[in-house]
Amino acid sequence: MESLRQYILSVICVALICGILSGIVPDGSKKNVFRLLCGIILAFTVLRPLTRLKIEDLTEFLTFDTYEASEAAAAGKAQAEKAMADIIKSRCESYILDKAAELHAAIQVEIRVSAGQPPLPVEATIRGTASPYARRQIESIIEKDLGIPKEDLQWIG
Repeated sequence: MESLRQYILSVICVALICGILSGIVPDGSKKNVFRLLCGIILAFTVLRPLTRLKIEDLTEFLTFDTYEASEAAAAGKAQAEKAMADIIKSRCESYILDKAAELHAAIQVEIRVSAGQPPLPVEATIRGTASPYARRQIESIIEKDLGIPKEDLQWIG
């Protein structure tokens, strides 16, 4: 950070000195030559740190950025997969609750979704009361429409 500060101060000082001396030099061909000389000195001051730059430093810098980008991409992918799993879970639960309401069953549903791609419903836990007919219908709907086998369906209550 200190080296950046020194660099900026040196560029500003050279620019100020060139500007002040440019104002002092009388007009004419000498002033044009002096301006050209000041421009060359200022360009040298600005570009001088590039002469000290090593390819290894640049490679290390780029590698670090690539590593950070890879981490960010992996985190974004994980977040998107979790969001997709949450959406599927929510929609499946809503679907079952709608079908249960049509059958006059008072239940609560919790769906567990697989971690794979794509996330799929794999288990269901149902709490509440339903007539034997409604219970069979709900089990059938869950098995046929969501692909959750009866052995992965748990009734509580």
